[in-house]
Amino acid sequence: MFKKPIRETVAAFPAEESQLAGLRKTVEEICSQVNLAPKELNNIILAVEEGATNIIRHAYLLGDGEIRLKVAIFKHSIILSLFDTGKSFQPPDKTKLDLKKMADTGRKGGLGFYLINKVMDHVDYYSLEGENELRMTKFLTDKGEKELEWSGGVSLRVKFSAWTFLIILILVAGAYLYIDSQSKNYIQSRLDKMVDALCNSIASQAYGYIINQRSDVEFDELVVSYQRANDVLLSIVIIDNKGEVLADSHDPSQLHTIYDPQKLKLIMETGFPEANTPHGNYAFVTRKVGLSGNRLGSVIMEYSSESMELQLRRARQIILIVTGIGLLIGITGIYLLSTYFVRPIGRIVDRVRRFSQGDLDSQLPLVGAGEFYEISRALNELIMRIRRDRKNIIEREILHKEMQMAEEIQKALIPSSLPTVTGFEIGTIYKAARMVGGDLFDIVQMDDHTFAVVVADVSGKGVPGSLVMSMVRTVLRLEARGSRSARDILIKVNDFVAGDIKQGMFVTILLAVIDSRSRKINFASAGHNPMIYYNSRKREARFLNAPGMPVGIKADHVDFAKAMKAAEIKFEENDFLLIYTDGVTEGRGQHENAYGTERITDMLTEHDDKTAMELAELIESDIIRFIGKADQHDDITMVILKSNQAIAGRDSDRTADSEKDENPDRQNIDSVTLKPGQDQSPEE
Repeated sequence: MFKKPIRETVAAFPAEESQLAGLRKTVEEICSQVNLAPKELNNIILAVEEGATNIIRHAYLLGDGEIRLKVAIFKHSIILSLFDTGKSFQPPDKTKLDLKKMADTGRKGGLGFYLINKVMDHVDYYSLEGENELRMTKFLTDKGEKELEWSGGVSLRVKFSAWTFLIILILVAGAYLYIDSQSKNYIQSRLDKMVDALCNSIASQAYGYIINQRSDVEFDELVVSYQRANDVLLSIVIIDNKGEVLADSHDPSQLHTIYDPQKLKLIMETGFPEANTPHGNYAFVTRKVGLSGNRLGSVIMEYSSESMELQLRRARQIILIVTGIGLLIGITGIYLLSTYFVRPIGRIVDRVRRFSQGDLDSQLPLVGAGEFYEISRALNELIMRIRRDRKNIIEREILHKEMQMAEEIQKALIPSSLPTVTGFEIGTIYKAARMVGGDLFDIVQMDDHTFAVVVADVSGKGVPGSLVMSMVRTVLRLEARGSRSARDILIKVNDFVAGDIKQGMFVTILLAVIDSRSRKINFASAGHNPMIYYNSRKREARFLNAPGMPVGIKADHVDFAKAMKAAEIKFEENDFLLIYTDGVTEGRGQHENAYGTERITDMLTEHDDKTAMELAELIESDIIRFIGKADQHDDITMVILKSNQAIAGRDSDRTADSEKDENPDRQNIDSVTLKPGQDQSPEE
């Protein structure tokens, strides 16, 4: 395990040569953050590109795959790794890849690896458990090689133990110094108090001895008895006001001599009535002999701190023993704590590392203390959510591709240009929604004077709906060339495609067969919404439809052919016929209200002097304004036919008599088409 990098970046690319530019850009962006010379940066990019090219051309020769790039920036080096799951370059009988030998023997990829080895400072290749790693290292400083050799690292447990031990050691050392100081002060205080009490007691007795003029022997017994009883006392001297020694426990020969002038001066400089004067390894304490202002002499006691030092040494030994036991207990506790705390963290770190390498399947065990349990649970939930989101992203990408394909299919179904029909103008509106809805319109030239207008809407979305619509369009075009009856054509279309349309999907179709000479329109509806017929002379609009059911509906007790009826109308000069899908009338604006048919009929009345294409543009603009910023949820499709004055008078005269005999008048046809229970098909 290497030292912790300053920065680590992981990216994945499809194993395709078209992705090399993106790989180069990624490496350049990452390495540009390091102070590299342009030549070194170019060498790194060249090495990564060469390694990726070898993987694409050789490791993934027989299939597709993915290349994972990992860049770790350290203080003195950069390590770049390329991971793949393709065919390994590693010889089966060797543990280490000989790059030079690969180049010398001409093995596939050998020259590439040889080039990488030349431009990089250190190159390794590993194969383990189905995954290959090409690891390339570039040293930033002279210490880079040492940094690469360092593999011990400092684990979390070691760091935790070291810091915890250091903290405990500081606490114990502080406690030791504090206790030692307090012990020393306490023992010194006790010693001073004891000596003061002894000195006061001797001074009190010496006052009586001086008043009563006791003998030298009695004075000597007094001081000697006190010194023998207290081993801390080095000497007890009683002097009078003139400095004459009245008693000396240490040296009786000094009796009736003048007390040591230096000691006396030192004592006198400290001031009376009392003073503690440290001097060397011993100390003095003095007390006057007398009552109130009557001073008869002084008691001078000299005592040693050796006994105190002995007590301190004993106390320190006890403290050290207790400290050692505490440290042993602390070390044991640190080990147990590091195991208790670090092991769950290690599992979490290991899981995060596997997650960064693409493992989204395995989960952390829910064990440990409450906090670790919650962390593990939260991490598992996060990985599950990422896995679910990744799956959703893939599904969305698949759906997006399907929609693109469906959109391309649908665009191919829409006529790129409109035919010229004698006596009629044609205008169209087609505005696809974001989601492919499957609308279709087509104009099929059946012969020189007959053509069919088809407007259809499939219930399914995406590729399935587009494929069904493509099939319906093909069959419609084939059948339209063999029949002039809209009803018969739709029946044949249903017979052909019904078995191939899956359950729950259907197609609504309105088919109008138009004779340009007679201006007759024979139409049938397979469950489609009604078309609008506008009589220019009467300036009124009618909704015309014929009975029928959608193509592809599977019903046990309903026969498509029996349910299908047809009707016929005849155009007058400047009449309009509008065939549309429900995306027009059901389009909703920002206030959630539908566009409806009333706006269309109003525009027909207001603009009946326009051409078919001009009217189509006006209606389309009005729909766009109505929808505004609201989403368009369905395709908008409309075909507009207008009868113009291009029909020759000869053709009109020639067909006038036949129209009177073969067709009901307009009033009868209008009334019939508004009563869908009757059939106005010429064949019936």
